[in-house]
Amino acid sequence: MGLLLILNSCSSTKNKALPEDVAKIRSERFQKLPKDSIDIVTPYIEVYLTDKSTQLEKQNSILQFTAGLLITELPNAEYHELPIMYEGYFAVNSVLENLTYRQWKYPDWVFKAPNEILTVGKKYSLLITMLVRDGSMDNGGIQGILINNQEKTIYTVERYGIVNNSTKPDKIKKGILTVMSKLLKD
Repeated sequence: MGLLLILNSCSSTKNKALPEDVAKIRSERFQKLPKDSIDIVTPYIEVYLTDKSTQLEKQNSILQFTAGLLITELPNAEYHELPIMYEGYFAVNSVLENLTYRQWKYPDWVFKAPNEILTVGKKYSLLITMLVRDGSMDNGGIQGILINNQEKTIYTVERYGIVNNSTKPDKIKKGILTVMSKLLKD
């Protein structure tokens, strides 16, 4: 006669508290949004050039190019000026940098959006942020951040890296369109 041994392991799973800036855990997979369902907010551009005397001019040029491209690609979107985007590197990064990195690192976490980037209008808005450099560190990155204005959360973040000639309009355009294709559907 055989011996039947049944082991029943009982363990309790302790739910860890989420960080304060996390609204919830995503329960559904990210779905691309229709282009007509979003508004545009002021892009944020950081430019670092070896010739510092032309840095601000180049930053403004890229900002105008980026805003124009977004308006062209999203003709039904309203363009919202965000005052924080003109307050400088420290102000913007203190609001966005850690948040967007963590959203990218923990894609299932839905983070609370800072009030500074929320708008009134459509449920969603698109924020493009960009860092470009020339010289020995000739590279850059573009982030597309979808903001859910009604729930006051960051819906998702997509990234695109630029290598070589990162300040050139064709490279920037390709990066923005690539990010947009990951976030939006026609």
